Amino acid sequence: MFWGPHEALGVASPSRAYDLREAFAPTIVAAAAWFGMSALMLAAPSAILSCGIPAAGVAGFLAWHVVAMYAPGFGMGVLARFPGIKATALIGLALVIASRPLLGGASEAFGIALGLVVLAIGWSLATAASSLWLQQANPPRFVLALHDLLLLLSALAGAFLAARL
Repeated sequence: MFWGPHEALGVASPSRAYDLREAFAPTIVAAAAWFGMSALMLAAPSAILSCGIPAAGVAGFLAWHVVAMYAPGFGMGVLARFPGIKATALIGLALVIASRPLLGGASEAFGIALGLVVLAIGWSLATAASSLWLQQANPPRFVLALHDLLLLLSALAGAFLAARL
């Protein structure tokens, strides 16, 4: 038997009646995290280079950033129970926001590396927890597609904004 997200969360398969407002909060939290990630990451390689790190060293910084993006997912099952899915999503978004002064004000490689790790962990928590939060509302497929579309548009908006600044 296949166990999908509905079975794992202990909810019934989606019904035809669905209130779109139930998808609003998790989508806004995730979209803000994607916007922040894109907006802040665009300048990261240049910032690392400006610290005197050689171009080959930039890959190491970004590799640790990627590890920090996905490592929190291993603990999501525990975090979904304590402090809870909504709290975890909001903590993640707070970390994305908190990474801005770390990245923007850093003039040394350590500060930038710390900002990248905080940003990545925040993005991971906000994205994964928002997905669980949305799934708890038992949405139909079109709502999931709309959610993903809004995340993509938010990421693009963040990148375009960063490119213009």
